[in-house]
Amino acid sequence: GGRSGDWRGGELWFALACEQLEDPEARQFKARIHLLHRQAGDIFVPLGPVFSEGFSPGFAEWSGMARVEDGRAALYFTASGTKGDAQPSYRQRLFVARADMLVGDGSPFGPWSAPVELLPSGAGPYQAPNGQEGLPGVVKAFRDPFVRDKDDGRRYLLFTASCARNPGPHDGVIGLAISDGDDVFRPLDPLVDATGVHSIDMLERKI
Repeated sequence: GGRSGDWRGGELWFALACEQLEDPEARQFKARIHLLHRQAGDIFVPLGPVFSEGFSPGFAEWSGMARVEDGRAALYFTASGTKGDAQPSYRQRLFVARADMLVGDGSPFGPWSAPVELLPSGAGPYQAPNGQEGLPGVVKAFRDPFVRDKDDGRRYLLFTASCARNPGPHDGVIGLAISDGDDVFRPLDPLVDATGVHSIDMLERKI
């Protein structure tokens, strides 16, 4: 299991956030990953967006995971839409960026490396969501990366996905991919296949 990162007598947390909007559905097109400093008494102090404006390859940023790799911070995240597009979309891609962890009074991280795409959207048995419109429970998925290293040097990538072999209203799967310890992943068959049973919005809330 993991744990929170210690910083200045508290903990560093990553969370999705955006400005307050009248339309809740519009939040997903404005979401960015923010950094929070959890202090004593469960006080969370916002430190602002993790990435600078225009850094992400997406229109917005969605969930992922963060961990320390060889003394550096690694942030795995979902890029939603495409940077520079006039209209947001449900296109979803998986990336990682890394930064040195700093000690001092300034930012906890140095400059972030250029994002690296982990697995092409739609690779193997998974759909590539690209639509510009969608309703809750209907939007397809290729998001929420989570990585785990094994003792044999291989690295596994898990993610929320939709099945390409049996597309339909209930085609949710937990996707799986493998690499030889680097950021180049090859798709495998889903770890969990709920086609015919659950849509992805239902499935991701049960894992």
